[in-house]
Formats: sequence, C-alpha cells, structure tokens
Amino acid sequence: MEKTSAREGYKRDRIAWYSKNFNPIYQPLGSGLLDGNLVTDDRLLLTGFQKDDSNLTNYIDLRNYEQTHIEINAKDISGILDIDGFSNKHNLTFVNNGKEEISILYAGDSIIVDDKYTVRFWGSGNKPANASISISQDSLPSTRKGSPINYLSPTSVNVLNIYNQNEIKSFTNQKNGNILYTSNPKEVKHYYSDPINYQYNGVAFERLQTTDRNQIEIFKYVNKSDRMIRYGTSKEHKNLSKLGFIKNDNAAFLASHSNDKGLQPVLQYTHNENDHSFLTFEKDSKLLSIHHQPEWNNDGIVFYAMPSNSGFKSTTNYNSLAVNQVKQMNDLTVLNQAKDSTNPSDPLINDDLVHNESQLGGNSDTHPLPTLLPNSRDLGYSPNFNEPEWDYSII
Repeated sequence: MEKTSAREGYKRDRIAWYSKNFNPIYQPLGSGLLDGNLVTDDRLLLTGFQKDDSNLTNYIDLRNYEQTHIEINAKDISGILDIDGFSNKHNLTFVNNGKEEISILYAGDSIIVDDKYTVRFWGSGNKPANASISISQDSLPSTRKGSPINYLSPTSVNVLNIYNQNEIKSFTNQKNGNILYTSNPKEVKHYYSDPINYQYNGVAFERLQTTDRNQIEIFKYVNKSDRMIRYGTSKEHKNLSKLGFIKNDNAAFLASHSNDKGLQPVLQYTHNENDHSFLTFEKDSKLLSIHHQPEWNNDGIVFYAMPSNSGFKSTTNYNSLAVNQVKQMNDLTVLNQAKDSTNPSDPLINDDLVHNESQLGGNSDTHPLPTLLPNSRDLGYSPNFNEPEWDYSII
C-alpha cells in the first residue's frame, strides 16, 4: 500500500516489519559441487564448500577420483555434505587445526560433525535415477547417486584434532615403513603436512585425562647407528644408552604406568632382522599374524592407555539411535529373506538384499566391522620398518 493511498475503513498506523525486495529472477535450488584437490597420489582434499542459501547440500562423486584417502578441513565444512561413490576402500579424515576439539557421532543414516554439520554417504554401485530432489530444471549431477549407506564402519571416518594432546597419533614413514607416535602438536603438524614422506594412520591410543602421579613421560629413543626406534620411560635410558640409543630431550607423549580405571597394557614388539618396532595393545587381533613368527620379539609392557574412539562421541541418545537403526535394518533383512524364500524372482526383494550386502565393506548388518587383514591400514601393523633423520629442534 502506498503511503498516499487511502482505503475506506483503514488508516495507516506504523511500520510492521522490514524485508528485502523480492528478486524476480528465478534461483533454482540444487547441490553445490565440491572440488577434489590432489595432495598425493592417494590423498584428496575436498574444497569449494558453498555456504549460500541456493545450495541444498554440498556434493562430490568419488567415482571421478582414484584417491582413496579423503580429507576435509573442519573449518570449511558447512550445511549438509553428500559424499557419493564411497566404498570400503575409502577413508575420510576431518582435519581440525583449531584449539577447540571437535568430534563426530552417528545419527541414524548419517554422521554429525562438531554437533553442527551432517554428512551422508552413498555407495559406489550403479546410480538409480532420481536419488535426490532438486527444483532446478537442469539435470544436475547430484540428482543421481548410488545406494545410501545406512551403516558406516567407524574405521572409515576419523578426526585429526591436531592440538588434542590426550591423543597419541600414529604416522608411518613412507620411505622405510617405520611407525612414529606423538601427541606433540608441532610434530603432528610437521608429519601431516608432509604426506609424501609420512602417512597419517589415525589415533593409536588415548591417555587418561588426569594430572595425578599415575602419568609418566614416554620418550622416543633413536639408535645413532641404524636409526632403530624404541619407546620407553626415562628409566630405560641407562640400559638403552649402552646399546647406542639416544633419548629425545622432549617426551613424545604422556601415558599411565598402571592399569587403574580400566586402562589397557600397551606392548612393544621389535624385529630381529630389520631393526623395526611397533606399539600395540596386549589383546589386539593384529598380534595373531605375528605370534608364530620367531623374528618378532615381545619387549613387554611399556605403558597403559585407552583405545581410541576415532573421534566418535559416545552419547546415550545417539547410541540408542544407532542401535535402533541397526535393529530395524536387521528386522528388514530377515523380512526380505523370508519374502525371498517364497518369491525369489521378485526384483524388488532381490534389489533390497543386494543393497544390504553392498553396504560399506560388503558386511552384513549384524557383522558390520571388517576383518583385519595384513594389508589393513590399521594403526599397529608394520610390514617393513627405519626412522629417517629428524631435526629434534622442531619440538
């Protein structure tokens, strides 16, 4: 209504609200397409997140890339992220360079990052038509996706909180296979920013968050002749120095010297021939592969720690949601199998069963976690191990 206009029975009172002028140009809603920037031959950084209102989601199809180690800077992510073409060969890492720790948690058929952002995963199989909705009249790549992944193995997604010193991170030297452990943010940044020489394996252990006397410093010892590595407390300094080992001036990380509060023992294994070693939990299934190999020696317990949760937050609400989701999926699988026994030629039933088997890792819903294999990217496994020259002044 114009200011000067008048209508019978009405009078101008006051301003009700303010708003922008309507934009008559049609703005179709769709999904912003992300870019995949090559970091190494096997590492891909996702960039190009769109934060304007015209994008329903951010989308990328991993079928277009050969890299299987995917990373996202936590500060870049926004809104809803759809990752298409995700398979059991892929591993996704959220890199957090901020001082505040972030976590991820399950929310049914997706994960939530930092309590704010939703990430949904779609399989690497054939794309059915109209997998998502857009009001755009154009044919957008995001309108066709693979089958949705309803259960994601926790080993496929992790968070790198660089400044979280309660986490002991693991890196593999690409040149010689040596496994390195550290919680020092400067070392973590150095290793992670040099992917040509170091591969990030994830969080190997977590220390108990306490300041009591149970905490001990764990040092890295390097043999000055063959660059062999050992980890131990300052008490081992005297014996190891006789064998040619030099103790780093600064502790690699803190741990506990007893099994209080349910902590698990961490063992150190050394190789007789190739001068390598690695740390692992006492009951780790990886040890099954070397129990009958006499060249590997068990040097005993070095410290006590907690297994890593890979950055996943454990809450009652989301745990219940995840359990209910898996239960519903199991019930649906049983129902489909019952129908399939009466009508095995039904294409819808067969598609459902194939879909259940094609979830990440090809595992059934009742056995979602993959079996550990010798070529697994699991933290403690070390097929060939030698530590490079290191400038200790970085610490």
